[in-house]
Amino acid sequence: MTLRLVLLLALAGCAAEGPPIEVRDAYSYESILGNVAVVYLTLENRGGEPDTLIDVEVAGALVAMVHEQVAVGEMVEMRHVGPLPLPSHTTVVLKPGGLHIMLEGLDRAPVAGDTLMVTTRFAHGQEISFPAPVLPYGAER
Repeated sequence: MTLRLVLLLALAGCAAEGPPIEVRDAYSYESILGNVAVVYLTLENRGGEPDTLIDVEVAGALVAMVHEQVAVGEMVEMRHVGPLPLPSHTTVVLKPGGLHIMLEGLDRAPVAGDTLMVTTRFAHGQEISFPAPVLPYGAER
């Protein structure tokens, strides 16, 4: 009986933990500027090693990149972030007024009810594709 218990515990320790990076709560708002939009989401690095978001693609967009909204005096600027570090055991939230995925050159302006298909790529090789529902502009999330 003791041997069975030891084997079960050993097998439980070998069980897959799942991918280290998780993407959740993705969404976008309908565009009020035509072929420009944004995607917001939450990234969680559950792994023991840091990773980096190195690339984003959105179907129908010529450009998708991580930006940050920054206040400069009374003006607000959008700054390209480049690769986005994800330290181990941390959560990074892309939300209005901060980090976001900026989309440019969309083949058509997204409207409420659409779904954007997003693919993220990470330095350690993980690739995650997921839908981002398009909400009415200003809707609470």
